Amino acid sequence: MKALRVVSVAVSLTVVVGALAAPALADPPLGEKNVSPLTFDCTRGSASRHFVAVGITQSAQIAGQIVGTNEVVMFVQIVDDGAVVFNIKGLASSDQLWTCTIDELPGVVAKVMISPPT
Repeated sequence: MKALRVVSVAVSLTVVVGALAAPALADPPLGEKNVSPLTFDCTRGSASRHFVAVGITQSAQIAGQIVGTNEVVMFVQIVDDGAVVFNIKGLASSDQLWTCTIDELPGVVAKVMISPPT
């Protein structure tokens, strides 16, 4: 009985560690017709990042999976041609945010949070 419990715990830990180390399985592949990839060019202080994130086209989501990583990008503020069209109050002034342009959305500037923090 004790051996069965040890094996059960070991399997559970393996599943948890594997889930943390791999990209989210619920994210659709880039070739899927409902996937909307966006290309981000971001800065924060003197640091810069360039990445592609994917989300579901038909959803009103504010987050997406960064391709090839375990990271998630979440919109905190979106400014379209100078007008704020989305804003999470209290977060837009955080020093943890990246300011990004999005290649597929000319005129849009977004403040985003990347999790886990980089």
